[in-house]
Amino acid sequence: MKKALCLALLLTVLCFGLALLPTAAEGETESTIGAPDGIGAPDDIGAPELPVPTIPTDNWLDYAETVAEKDGVYEISKPEQLAWIARELVLLKSDFKGKTIKLMNDIDLSSHLWTPIGHKDMAFAGSFDGQGHTIRGLIITDASEAGTFVGLFGKAASDLKNITISDSYLNVTPSSGSVYSAYAHIGALAGDSSGKITNCHVINTTVIGNAVASSPDLQNSRTSNSFSFAGALVGSASSSVTGCTITNTSVTGSAKSGSGGDFTSSYSRGYTGGLAGDVSSSITDCRVDNTSVDGSAKAGTTSENHTGGLVGYASSVVSIKNCSISSTLVNSSDYSYCHTGGLIGSADASSITIINCNVNEVAITGDAHGDISYTGGLMGSASITSYSAAITIKGCDIDSVTVIGKHSSYKYSYSHVGGLVGYVLDSYSLDISNCNVRHASVIGECFYDNYNTNSYSYAGGLVGYANLYHSLDLTNCCVSDATIKGNGYTGGLLGGSAASVFASKSFVKQASLISSGTMGGLFGQVSSLSALNCGVVNSLFDARWGDSYQCLIGGIVGDVKKGCLENCFAALSLTAETSDYKIGGIAANCGASLYNCYAHLDTAATWYGVAHTSTDSHSNLYYNSTAAADFYSNSGRVFSCKAMTDAEMKAETFVNTLNSYWGDKVNQYWNADDSAVNSGYPILNAPTVTSIEAIGPSERGGSIRLLFHGTGIENIQNASLESTDTTAAIVQPTFSSATLFTASITPAANKWSWSSVTQQYYYSGSVTLIIDELEEHYEFSAYLTPEIALPKVTALSCTNVIAMNGGKVDVLLSGENLASCTETITLKATSSTGTVSATDAVKDGDSLRMTLDIPKNETTSDIVYTLSVSIGSTPQTLPTYTLTVKAPHPFDLNKDGSVDVMDVIVLIRFITDPVS
Repeated sequence: MKKALCLALLLTVLCFGLALLPTAAEGETESTIGAPDGIGAPDDIGAPELPVPTIPTDNWLDYAETVAEKDGVYEISKPEQLAWIARELVLLKSDFKGKTIKLMNDIDLSSHLWTPIGHKDMAFAGSFDGQGHTIRGLIITDASEAGTFVGLFGKAASDLKNITISDSYLNVTPSSGSVYSAYAHIGALAGDSSGKITNCHVINTTVIGNAVASSPDLQNSRTSNSFSFAGALVGSASSSVTGCTITNTSVTGSAKSGSGGDFTSSYSRGYTGGLAGDVSSSITDCRVDNTSVDGSAKAGTTSENHTGGLVGYASSVVSIKNCSISSTLVNSSDYSYCHTGGLIGSADASSITIINCNVNEVAITGDAHGDISYTGGLMGSASITSYSAAITIKGCDIDSVTVIGKHSSYKYSYSHVGGLVGYVLDSYSLDISNCNVRHASVIGECFYDNYNTNSYSYAGGLVGYANLYHSLDLTNCCVSDATIKGNGYTGGLLGGSAASVFASKSFVKQASLISSGTMGGLFGQVSSLSALNCGVVNSLFDARWGDSYQCLIGGIVGDVKKGCLENCFAALSLTAETSDYKIGGIAANCGASLYNCYAHLDTAATWYGVAHTSTDSHSNLYYNSTAAADFYSNSGRVFSCKAMTDAEMKAETFVNTLNSYWGDKVNQYWNADDSAVNSGYPILNAPTVTSIEAIGPSERGGSIRLLFHGTGIENIQNASLESTDTTAAIVQPTFSSATLFTASITPAANKWSWSSVTQQYYYSGSVTLIIDELEEHYEFSAYLTPEIALPKVTALSCTNVIAMNGGKVDVLLSGENLASCTETITLKATSSTGTVSATDAVKDGDSLRMTLDIPKNETTSDIVYTLSVSIGSTPQTLPTYTLTVKAPHPFDLNKDGSVDVMDVIVLIRFITDPVS
């Protein structure tokens, strides 16, 4: 009994004592290793289920007889009048060139099928201003009436602005007139537009466009081609699109050729986008929310499908700025080549610039049943047609997305998938800076089994694969809380590249990498690599079964042929299904030199502290002591390579050792992991500029203040600023805090330009910021701080006496800045009998004209009104202006305001008729 009591007491004490023990070292919080659960796009995204409306049985025939034109303007107030515009163009060949159509109120088109304004033989050439009004119930299902260009406008060659289209339904397989070729251009606003589109919106709308070139009855044919251009707003656009939004909308585009008949050559291309199917111009300040985009292409010989959350295919000069995609589904399928992106499916242009664009809670899937898929969180694929031009991606954020590039049936297949870009081909260079990929799931899948090793994927947290003439530059980029999975070449930042890669201040944090091939914490496979101040923070590697020839795992890079890595680190945990993997703490197969780097691996597999195989020189390298050795094979020279215990690697002295490598040089950015984000191992806190803000002066010739926002600013040791404007004076940086430093630039007065859009002077420039010997380039625009030009009324002009009947009185208001006044101007006439007011003003040169509706004088004396004016709530100081309404004349017996023969008749009747 005593033994039993003692045992029970001992167990109680042990349990209580264990409960009191901390789970991490005192003063530390427990680190998260690898990506958290539940990352990627949520399930409840995409367009809601939109009902199919009741389809009318006839087209608009009860159009208005005519719409009056006044000063080149047609005012549309009823659907019949808008149908008249379509009739005039389609039947009477009037393109409205030089005319303006204005929508005066909301209209509903749902009672009849719509015939688009403009067609392949004649585009609408006037301008259309919706004035913020909404067109509802646009329904197009009749292919014979719609033709190959489908939308409110079939084909437009001028500006469209301020239009909202809602609750509409377009579902057309346009008739091309030939079974050999088919074209479909479809968008709710326009099938094709070569004019500017500004401030237009699509809500709760279904757009379905199909291009089919085939016939089961066609025999002995040789060629069949189909092209589909489908977008929620516009099928194809060749001029700028600005300030447009798509909400709760579904877009489907498909191209099909060569099914049926004896086709020996058939080709299909599908271009499908949440905003536009195809663009060859700039897109600015546009947004796609809660939308579903689905594109497909199929052909007997070759097919290409380009599907994007914003744009399917972009060409010519591509400039996309300040755009966003959220809560959207982007799906693409193809039998040959599949290009799919959260923002752009593919871009093939002379230059490509994407700045400050965001993709949030979006699921992107590219499924190429045959050859190759290119899938990216931002862009599926990109190619530059100009040898010396760069692709620039700056300030873009990808958050909570799922990116899947896959093949489902073909054993010789390839997949390129990236958190930003899937594939870059035949371009000079790709510059990516200040971009982040968070909470993403990036997956590259190929048909792969024990008997087929001819299929593989390139998967990267930023870029899948880059084939460039010059270089890939990564600056200030981060992939965090992400899963990256592939079965060929997989990297936290980059899957693979045949070009030179330059990386600085770029990191992978709390990521999970899964691969059955070559894998690196930052880079999978690189021909040439230069990396400075980069690292892998608390990440997880899962090495699956794969071809033993490709089984290369490196903490930073899997396979690198040449280059140099300085001030880099990797801290990770690794599991491996097979002993075939060749594992190196920093690199597996290393042809680059390594300086002042460390690796910490937690794994049961056999691994080597620096590299599995090495052929170059190295210095000041560190790794934890569980490694089998520093190298499995090394033919280069090594200086100061050291194995360390975990405690030694977490100590402050190790941080000092890493920083002392640089002596009095720059790059002393190593910090202790005080917040335990890296399991206590040293981290880099390199200074990073995330944005630049330009504040303009009040006059030309003044100084522009530049504010540089970022992190780790306190670690900057040397900074200087240079400008491409050699005539501008520069005040060098001054440091304000850990997140801000400032500078200024003073351009000459004649360097400022006038903007007709903002009605302001502006200066656009670029500066080179040199931080601790590293150059970074920034562009900015500054506007003169406007002096407030207040509108003022100083004088009135109108008649001062009117007859007793009253009536409309025109009043001319003169003063300052009245033509540009945006506030409400109120004109009042006040008397003892009441007040009359007017707020409608018409511009008359630099003055305004307003009308007072003065009532009839029912009294026996004159009524005198005093006139006053206020702008907004501000009364205007004016001389005294009066308006007199004369009293009735005593001989005005019939009260019509005049004395005439009719008053004599009234007097005679009064005398001769006693009753009266």
